[in-house]
Amino acid sequence: MPYTNAKPIGVGFNTKAMEDKYWGLRFFILQQVARQWSRKTDTTKCIFEPILYDLAKNEKNALVRGQAIDMLGTYVNHAYKHLFIDAVNDSSYTIAGAALTALSKIDSAAASQCARKQMSSKLKRSLAVAVLTAIMNDGKEDDFNFMVKAYNQMPFTSYKLNVTLSFANYIDKIHDTAKIKQCIDFIINFRNPGPDVFKRIINDELKKLAIKKEAEGLKEQANYINSFLPK
Repeated sequence: MPYTNAKPIGVGFNTKAMEDKYWGLRFFILQQVARQWSRKTDTTKCIFEPILYDLAKNEKNALVRGQAIDMLGTYVNHAYKHLFIDAVNDSSYTIAGAALTALSKIDSAAASQCARKQMSSKLKRSLAVAVLTAIMNDGKEDDFNFMVKAYNQMPFTSYKLNVTLSFANYIDKIHDTAKIKQCIDFIINFRNPGPDVFKRIINDELKKLAIKKEAEGLKEQANYINSFLPK
């Protein structure tokens, strides 16, 4: 088994709850643990790793398995690569999206390859975010038409905010000024009716992009981006 040899002995209620027959309790506990994951000690993460691996591989409930895969991905362990690749093809958007995101953390090229196979599929929710993010991170200017169409088809949700951040990074790879302006217009159309927190996050990304364009000597592009930012 591709994890450390720590034995889950005396680990308390959270790990015992993973054995409960009711999927709702397993999912609830995983969510609670995930919210504090960054503050967990290495010892705690070591104890949870085999539990997450088992759930990621064998869990029947899509929500529980998707959450487990998402958390297992934080270990950035190449031993789980094939598990993630297999899960990318799952019929559940939750599982497939979590697996593709996890795969991106250990092998971005493999993630992009898996994502491109999904380009002709109908993308929803977390899978749409994972597919677009993987392609945008590895994207080329030739992907422009697909990127623009997929981005514009996404509904106004927090999922689209996550994709917007990757979309801004993708724009940095484009050289055609007309295409740059078109992409910026799409982002602004999403930003303007959004809540203030969305606007702050998007503005920060656009500021970074404008600085990059300025440094590259692309002043027209930088000026266009800056024209949509607060003075």
